[in-house]
Amino acid sequence: GGGNSTSSPSSSQSVQPAAIQPSINHLNQSALAAGLAGPLTRDWVQALSKFVANYPKKANREQRASLDAALAARAPVPPTCDPDNPWHCWYGSEAPARTWMVMGDSAQQWWPALLANTREHPDLRIDMFSVSNCVNSLNPEGLLRVGEFGTTPDVVAACTTMHDAAVEFLRTNRPSRLILMGGGLRVGTSREVQYTDGLKQLLRSAPQRTTVVIIGRVPGWNVTPSGCLNEELTNLQTCFGRASTNQNVTVFFTRIAREMDVTFVDPKTLLCISNICPLFIGNDVVTADGSRLATGMAEVLAPVLYENVVAAGE
Repeated sequence: GGGNSTSSPSSSQSVQPAAIQPSINHLNQSALAAGLAGPLTRDWVQALSKFVANYPKKANREQRASLDAALAARAPVPPTCDPDNPWHCWYGSEAPARTWMVMGDSAQQWWPALLANTREHPDLRIDMFSVSNCVNSLNPEGLLRVGEFGTTPDVVAACTTMHDAAVEFLRTNRPSRLILMGGGLRVGTSREVQYTDGLKQLLRSAPQRTTVVIIGRVPGWNVTPSGCLNEELTNLQTCFGRASTNQNVTVFFTRIAREMDVTFVDPKTLLCISNICPLFIGNDVVTADGSRLATGMAEVLAPVLYENVVAAGE
C-alpha cells in the first residue's frame, strides 16, 4: 500500500510549528462519537489527551528505542498471498469462523494491526486486496491515470485485476466485515465525481450480511522525526503534524458514510488532539516517514481498531 505517501517539504524544516499548548480537551470533539467509541477507544483518547497536555520536551530512553526501530525500517510481517493473484493476501486461520475483507491503497501500514488481531482472535481470518495507488472505485474513469501519484501502466492493469478478484471474493465469501482503507487520492481532483460513483458501486456490491467500515486517511504530518527533531531529541514540543491536513478527505468520507449508511472511523481521532498530531504517543513513535504509521504504532492500535470494526456491526 502506502498510496498516501508524502514527502516533507524542505521549507518546513526551517519554519517549525509553535510548541504544544497544555490546554487540550478531546472528549468534547464530535470526532470521538464518529469513531463509535467503545471503552478501549475512550481510554486511549483520554490517555492521549493527558499525554499531549503534558507533552515531554525531551525523548526518554523508550521513545528513543522506538524511533531507532522505526528508522531501521522494521518491515511488517508479510501475509500469505495467492500465487495466482499476488494482490490477494491474508492473515489468520485457514478454517475461520469469521472473515474480514480489507481493500485499499493505504492498507499496508495497517498490516501489523491486522496481524495482531488474527493472533489475538484465532477464529478470525483477514483477507486483503491491495495494489499501491489503486483506489477503492469500480468506475474505470475514477481510477488513477498513468503518471498520477507515480502510477505506472502495470499498476493500472493490476488495479483492474485486483478489483475483479475482490468483487468476486466479496460476492462468494460474504465476509462479516468489508474494511475500506480510504487514502482518498482522488478527492479534490478532476475525477472526484467518477471516483465517488465507483466507490458507491463498490459499497452497493457488499452483501446484505456484510458490514462496511471505512478507515480514513492518517494525518499528513508534513514533518519527519529525522527532519524535525534535533540530535538530542530535546525539541519534541515543536515537532508535530496537524489534523487539519487533508481535512477535505475526512469531510469526503464522512459524507459518503452518511449517504451510504456505513461506518466511518477517522484515524485522526486516535492520533491527534485539537489539531495536534504528535510524533510520539506514550513511548511509541507514531510515524517514521511523516505519512504512514510506524509498525510499532500500528501494533499498539490493534485492539482499538478491532473494537471499532466489531462495534460497527452491533
